[in-house]
Amino acid sequence: MPTAAIRLDRRSLAALFAGLALIAASPAQAASPAIFTPRSGLALDGYDTVAFFTQGQPMQGDARFETVWQGARWRFASQDHLDRFLVDPARFAPQYGGYCAWAVGARNALAPGDARHW
Repeated sequence: MPTAAIRLDRRSLAALFAGLALIAASPAQAASPAIFTPRSGLALDGYDTVAFFTQGQPMQGDARFETVWQGARWRFASQDHLDRFLVDPARFAPQYGGYCAWAVGARNALAPGDARHW
């Protein structure tokens, strides 16, 4: 049985390579950490995630009140905030793991988040 040859013009070939590049990039995103930790190695760059709910503003956490959750180090402004987080971390964790919400929602891509722009 003869095999049909597939012929692609330049535009079709370019589209094929672009599609393959997207597929090749996907595993890198899937391998990204669930929680964004910038150069500091801290979730939310060390800001207290509970403070957004209790104080209505970003507050820098303190190294004395630190825990590890989902492979990231989290800091809190007080023992009370740390205790609240430990009871229900998912309640206080940022959406999209602290990655930029616009990039995740509008672009389906991961970009650094900034806790000061909550």
